[in-house]
Amino acid sequence: MRSSKRKIRTFLLVVNCVLLLCYVACPVGSRAWAIPEDGGHPHSPAQEPIVSSQEAKLLRQVAQLADTDPEAAIKLLASKVTPQSSAALDLALGNLEFQQGRLEEAEEAYRAALKKFPAFARARMNLAQVLIRQEKLSHVTEVLRPVLISGQAGPEAFTLLGYAFLLQGQLLPAETAYRQALLLKPDDVNTSLGLAKCLLEQERYHEAIRLLEGLVEREPQRSQLWPLLANA
Repeated sequence: MRSSKRKIRTFLLVVNCVLLLCYVACPVGSRAWAIPEDGGHPHSPAQEPIVSSQEAKLLRQVAQLADTDPEAAIKLLASKVTPQSSAALDLALGNLEFQQGRLEEAEEAYRAALKKFPAFARARMNLAQVLIRQEKLSHVTEVLRPVLISGQAGPEAFTLLGYAFLLQGQLLPAETAYRQALLLKPDDVNTSLGLAKCLLEQERYHEAIRLLEGLVEREPQRSQLWPLLANA
């Protein structure tokens, strides 16, 4: 019995590490700079701010500069952000600050984007990630709510919500959010790992192990999954 509990604790620890790596890597759309080459977005036009031709040119210039000198890119972009400029500029500035690990500055930029354009879905998603990184978990639901009730929320929004609930120990809401995300994107490994942890925390071990075995069968090349199965 003691050995079994020790294995479960080890399993949870490894899951925690994998989930942490999944959610702290980079903001949503961090390389898109709000102007994809194909002109499209994963979100609807109603969730994206208008960008002028001059602003589009600036964003491309900033993207090129960020590859070699991110601090110079931040300085250039910050000098062009005004109360009248597109919220896309604030988003890009927030992404740069996020990538440099300056979470307070990133939060400020994302909130500025949302003040200009409250329906900006990507700004809400990235702000939610920043809040999770800063352990401001109680604010995540409030930030994501407009995206969720719009009826156009993608699986990433539900996964972020599930992770925030999970970190707060709210297991049933976390499970519900993760399952909703999996309805939209059934093969997402990170979401499945979050759901597995929810099940384990509720001592629903057999369900968690079946879920994990399915993950390993689907994604055998993911080396981080094998220690999880070994400790399950």
